[in-house]
Amino acid sequence: MNKKVIQFAIKTICLSVILLSITAHLSARERNLIENSITKEELALVLAKGTEWVPTPAYSNREAWEARLSDVRTSMIKRGEEALNFKWDIVKATDYLEFIRSGNRTGMQTLFDARSRMLSDLTNAELAEGKGRFIDAIVNGVWAICEQSTWVYSAHIYVAGKGNGLPDPENPAIDLGAGNIGAQLSWIHYYFSETFDKIHPQISETLRKNIRQRILDPYYNHDDFWWMGLDGRRVNNWNPWINHNVMQCILLMETDHAKRTENIFKVMRSIDKFINSNHDDGGCDEGPSYWNLAGGRMFQALELLHRATGGKVDIFDNSLIKNIGRYIYCAYISDPYFVNFADAAAKGGIDPNLVYRYGKAIGDTTMQAFGAFYARKRKAYGVFDTDEIVDAEASEPLIGECWLPDLQFAVARDKAGSRDGFFFAAKGGNNNESHNHNDVGSCIVFYNGKPALIDAGVGVYSRQTFSNERYSIWTMQSGYHNLPVINGVEQKEGGQY
Repeated sequence: MNKKVIQFAIKTICLSVILLSITAHLSARERNLIENSITKEELALVLAKGTEWVPTPAYSNREAWEARLSDVRTSMIKRGEEALNFKWDIVKATDYLEFIRSGNRTGMQTLFDARSRMLSDLTNAELAEGKGRFIDAIVNGVWAICEQSTWVYSAHIYVAGKGNGLPDPENPAIDLGAGNIGAQLSWIHYYFSETFDKIHPQISETLRKNIRQRILDPYYNHDDFWWMGLDGRRVNNWNPWINHNVMQCILLMETDHAKRTENIFKVMRSIDKFINSNHDDGGCDEGPSYWNLAGGRMFQALELLHRATGGKVDIFDNSLIKNIGRYIYCAYISDPYFVNFADAAAKGGIDPNLVYRYGKAIGDTTMQAFGAFYARKRKAYGVFDTDEIVDAEASEPLIGECWLPDLQFAVARDKAGSRDGFFFAAKGGNNNESHNHNDVGSCIVFYNGKPALIDAGVGVYSRQTFSNERYSIWTMQSGYHNLPVINGVEQKEGGQY
């Protein structure tokens, strides 16, 4: 065994001892960073009263849209053309019932998400081209989605408080699916309501009515959706993900300034519950592929608050907010791999523009360069931030080592700045983390950027995945991680383990 391998083995053993010797799981702290940054009365004075905060040009501003890079616009139009022949088939009752019959949730979500994706492609194509060629197809998509009895995923019908199965249209709830659709339709209304009115005023009216009934009113009238955290329940990525979408709906659709202020403040209080759930090191116990939807969504919400208040709500200098961002490059191995503890995917799939903007907001040049690197690698450029990210310095964050003491997460590589040699990662923590696997003490090893000792990850989500049967799934069990089975006994689930 060569000297470098021996040195790495010693480092591995030392880090593992540190991980296994730390048994205390630090509790969340009530920091309330956003709420403490501004009072509700101050918010009322600075919160945008209309859509002046919107950073992108209006649909009618053709000069601005056509000034974008031609290859970006060409790609948007091409995807829209492919969506023109999409059939707006209904999501059937039996598609919902399949979740309680067989545990399958993907069939319903595949149909549901295809509608949203096609509508997005059509919308982007019309914004890029501006000739009205995609408008009728957009109207058909809007109409079909508004006719759907719910925007909630089949696996999340329980959020309404009546168990799983079929949705009750008279008892709307907000989940990940509903939040996504609400924000999407709010933007479509913003861009195209005047165009729709020339076709028929009922189109825009139907949009407004559905967003009010399915998003705004339920949010305004409920404090007991578990993901809000306002009743003391534990939150996860649902919190910033849904709150960010709801905030877009409020800022784009709510014309009553008192209601805007009241409920944007409620959003702020709710997102604080997510921030409070993070430990000081900013580590994401759900893993890097969930970071986009957890810390990343939190950043997008803070970015939107900053914009909608003219910069008056600004907590980007806080060390916790910075650490939540930095986690994503601490968990990076080498393209395309990330450390995939918990339910995270081994090929992380970050949003390069989000990473770049987050790094810029917190003044972290490593994070900015990481976003620029991935943007170029994937040719994933935004429409209106392309010029800056194209010209930015780009590099892989091949950091030498990282230790997050609260999450109990450690990584180390033989050569900082290089894929050559060994890369090691291990975790401590406990077995009651979000998207938990019974995997305390598990580790992975890569060599020259390629996997050698892996975490098998997670399978396709089903009813079983988030139920009391979770730990009957082999991927959740310690015996299928890089861990010993001692006298026939595997790890148990729970915070005490």
